[in-house]
Formats: sequence, C-alpha cells, structure tokens
Amino acid sequence: MIRRKVIGTRETNDPETRDGGVQSVDRALHIIETLAEDDEGYRLSDLAVRTGLSTSTAHRLLTTLEKRRFVQFDPTCSKWHVGAQSFAVGATFTRRRNFVALAMPYLRKLRDVTRETANLAVVDDASIIVLTRVESREIMRSLTKVGGRVAMVASGVGKAVLATYADEDVSAIIRHHGMPRLTEKSIVRASDLFRELTTIRAQGYAVDDEEARMGLRCVAAVVFNDCGEPQAAISVSGMTSRVTVERVPELGKAVREVAAELTAAIGGVMPATKVS
Repeated sequence: MIRRKVIGTRETNDPETRDGGVQSVDRALHIIETLAEDDEGYRLSDLAVRTGLSTSTAHRLLTTLEKRRFVQFDPTCSKWHVGAQSFAVGATFTRRRNFVALAMPYLRKLRDVTRETANLAVVDDASIIVLTRVESREIMRSLTKVGGRVAMVASGVGKAVLATYADEDVSAIIRHHGMPRLTEKSIVRASDLFRELTTIRAQGYAVDDEEARMGLRCVAAVVFNDCGEPQAAISVSGMTSRVTVERVPELGKAVREVAAELTAAIGGVMPATKVS
C-alpha cells in the first residue's frame, strides 16, 4: 500500500520554486499524459520510471493533482489513474468543436451502412486524436479508443488529412516528427508516403492497412471547413477479418460520401479539386 501524505510548504532552495513552478507544471502534465496511455493505471514506482522522475517527486505531484481530482488513487491495487477533472477539462475541447454533436448522426449512418465502427478524429501536433466514435454492432469491434493518439503518417485519418497538404508541408512534418515504425507494415520511407498520398488524392479516401496496429484496417476521408481546409476526418475501422481488402473500395465510397455530407452540414466547402 502506498502511503500518501499532505504536501507541506516547500523550501525556498527547491529548484521547482526557483523557476516559478514551470518545471512542476511540465512534470505534472507529463504524469497525466502518461496515465492516459494505459487504462489499467500505474503503480508509483512504474510511473516514476515511465516519466523519468524520482519516486518522491512523482508522489508529490500526484498528491497535488489528486487534490484537484486530475488523478485518483485506487488503494485496492495501489495504482494511480486519470481522474474525473481531467475528463471535465478534456470535454471542453470537444464542446468547443460543436461539429462533434453535428457529426453524431453521420457517424451513426456510416456505422449502419458499413456495419463497422465509425470514428471522428482531429489533428494535434502531427498526431491524430480520436474525439468520438460509434461502435459497430458486430461482435468483433475496432481496438482503438477515444482519446487515442497515433502518428499522422501511420493512420488512415492522418494520411487522409496529409493528402490535403502541400508536399513541402508534408516534408516538414516528416523532418520534425519522423516516420515511426509501429508495425511491420508501417510506411517508413518518404517516397512511399508521397506515392500513397497521390493515390489518396485521386480516390478521395485513405487506408490504414495494419500500419498502426496489426490486425486492424481503417478507411478514412476528410471533413472540410468553410475555407475548404481539413476540419476533421471520419473513418470506419475494424479487424482485417471483417474489413477485408475486397471491401475497401466499397467502404471508401461510403466514407467519402458521408464525409461530404458532414462537410455540407457544418457549412464546409469541398476543395476545388474534386474526386470523380
């Protein structure tokens, strides 16, 4: 059992005090981000290793975050988890994008037409974050989760958005963030990615063919804002046993059409170059 204590007044020679607490804020946010990576939570010692902090520093920050309900401690298994306040703050991000509520009927339609899980995602710092989803009614469902983050170059929704960017912008993303090999099928050469982006622009949808996770296939298309720029992307995802290669063109057409409908519903404009 981890014994928790109330934080007392810090000494003036504490480096975290001298720098105005900026380092503490950075470390605390890193803790929350790390806890969000695993639904099972972390023991203090494991969390300290994952974040590169000493156990005393990690514990001090956790107890402060716990007071504000950003994290919570489960005494039955001595593990720390993301708290309710983290969800409340994160939910503001979703509410600010009112297209999430507008998107739900379209996600349900996409789910019903394809019988697969439908997802809505946005770009954040060269990564894709799933904002919401409508689960498939089939027994075999997608393994990704809401709030999950994956590199743009390794995801269907990410590549769909990248296909709307100029080549120089894509090159800049590759230079700054690399091309991670998440599975044996991940695209790790820039030339291969650019070749695929050309195909995506022609067909109007992108495919993640087990590039982010083995056994999972995803088909995605972009939702545009009123300036003809990518606002979000929607996709269908599922196990490769259901989302087969043979079904991809049919799924691509469905995703592309629903994305166009959602674009119109939010007052968006399709870009000048249209898919035939």
